[in-house]
Amino acid sequence: MRRFLDRAAGVTIALAAAALSLSCLLAPVAFSPDGKRLAAVILGEKGPGDRSAELWVTEIETGKSRMVEKQDAFGTPAWSGDGKTLWFLQGTGHAEFRVMAWDGSESKELGTVRFEGDYQLFTLCAPQVLPDGRSLLMADTRDGASALVRFDLAKREMSVLRPRAGAPALSPGGDRVAFLSIGEDLKVDLAVMPLEGGEAKVLARALGDLKDLSAFPPVWSPDGRSILYNREARSSGEDIPELWSVGADGEGDVRFGGEGEPAVGPVFGIDGKTVYYGTQRAEEPWRVRRRDRDGKLADLGGGAGALVAGRSPDGKWLALRVALVKPDADSLSDREVSFIRLLDPASGETKDLVVNAWQLLSLARTRMLEKDEQAAVAALERLEKEFPEAAEGATAARLRAQLKK
Repeated sequence: MRRFLDRAAGVTIALAAAALSLSCLLAPVAFSPDGKRLAAVILGEKGPGDRSAELWVTEIETGKSRMVEKQDAFGTPAWSGDGKTLWFLQGTGHAEFRVMAWDGSESKELGTVRFEGDYQLFTLCAPQVLPDGRSLLMADTRDGASALVRFDLAKREMSVLRPRAGAPALSPGGDRVAFLSIGEDLKVDLAVMPLEGGEAKVLARALGDLKDLSAFPPVWSPDGRSILYNREARSSGEDIPELWSVGADGEGDVRFGGEGEPAVGPVFGIDGKTVYYGTQRAEEPWRVRRRDRDGKLADLGGGAGALVAGRSPDGKWLALRVALVKPDADSLSDREVSFIRLLDPASGETKDLVVNAWQLLSLARTRMLEKDEQAAVAALERLEKEFPEAAEGATAARLRAQLKK
């Protein structure tokens, strides 16, 4: 699976010292509860020698974006129920757990969260607001292993819900938690338990190795009757994450995606009958696929090297992480920069949330390699308007010269 994860790095950019996962951290984004804003971590190289991470908030209707924080690393952000604040992790190792006004005007530390070794991807997933509105569900490293914990916002205290567990997913009804249970041999099972404690029920056993599957948390169907999860499978000499579905009662465990086909980052449509996910064949770019409940499949594209990162509350927009090549790349395989694209799956309308000069330069070079000179020119024109200093630099000049050839 490591080779598979490395191959996907064109879309999933390394986040400083912490490797990103392909699902909860595939593209760390979160829609506000009213669907009007999108919080996103912009990852990867912003220019020569800069590997920082930035937390941005974008007004979806206008496209206006603002950077609210910049650090070495971030976990996936989460919105408060009223849409006024964001919770997130920043830093590596013993990271600060912080709350911030969505516009960046106020910020304070709530506590420290540990993410270490094989368990760090569990901890970097977004905290989930519990039904009481006063606590969060998340993971923390305890006694050398990941554990499910409840974080009391008022007391700033953590209590362990389940040891040797990670990747929690709260059910739509808010009364159950699906998670990955960790065995002594670091193999993982899919299990579900009551939020308030009690016996856990294993739904699917021996999914694969912790190091590989910590990247893929389970996903509940909107009606709470089934759960999507990833299971390791062998294909073309390497392990890949296949997508499976199982009933919340443990019945009906079936393959959801194609046999031998990687499928990651599943997101249910607003009707609960459609699922969108990222998939790839051989060395082709990642694509967005839609699967109806009757099994009918359709490729939505979404851009060369696109993966699904989230859905707006009203179901209008899918958030995609789209890979770009670096400005000096010679081929489309050199994908090390990415940006967020909003896709309306009904109409095909898209909005590109490109927020810095490095992304625009990368977008221009990508479009040139795709033989779309009009789009490349448009990217450079936007660069001149929004980032005039970068537009006068050597990289922009080189791209303009290549377009004239």
